[in-house]
Amino acid sequence: MSSYLESKLILSALRRDQKPEVWQKECEQAKVNYDTLAVTAIVLGLAPQLHYALTKWNVTLPPRAMAKLGATFQLHEKRNTAIYQQLDEVLNECERRGLKPIALKGVHLAACVYPRIALRPMNDIDLLFDASRGDLRSAEEMLEELGYAGKHKSSELGPGVTKHTSTFRREGDHTATPNPYLSTQSERMIEPHTSLEESWFGLKVDVTGGVRGRAITENLNGHECLVLSREDL
Repeated sequence: MSSYLESKLILSALRRDQKPEVWQKECEQAKVNYDTLAVTAIVLGLAPQLHYALTKWNVTLPPRAMAKLGATFQLHEKRNTAIYQQLDEVLNECERRGLKPIALKGVHLAACVYPRIALRPMNDIDLLFDASRGDLRSAEEMLEELGYAGKHKSSELGPGVTKHTSTFRREGDHTATPNPYLSTQSERMIEPHTSLEESWFGLKVDVTGGVRGRAITENLNGHECLVLSREDL
């Protein structure tokens, strides 16, 4: 069976109105190889969601395929839990210093949109700081004091991506991994943003204006933090 059909079956399982008996019939008609289905779900980053759906339905695949999905779910849950612990440390220090970053992307969505934090793959922590107050320098100093080392780049290099020009990783944390979305061995990079501008080979789009004024406060796995409004999200 082609990877297209496997992908189609995975997405079909994740439809909000899907019924287990309908999905199982689709798999039977396609004569799906469940091991290959599980590997495809892992490659697409959808294995945790597929495992969650099957568990809710009380549907069990052949043992090897189910074990692959279950192990991936557990890895994501362990890694994302560690990411929120890392985020909690940073947000506590931000509060102490009067910094109010807006949490972007995965750390917002996993906590507030998905029913389990394991269901949204994350590879780093993105925080939007207030450029009008010059908060970026304070944020970078804070991260350095917390033991992170920064790498800086010019926004004029390469395609000219300007939304963030630095990344921070804890010193001494250089665990190599072929798949950062599955590794639970190292802390995640932190990317402090001052802009949501995308600049790609001269084409620029900037949606930063007004997002701070429209930001709302949400609970991110036990910590209050600003996030993008629904419209901006």
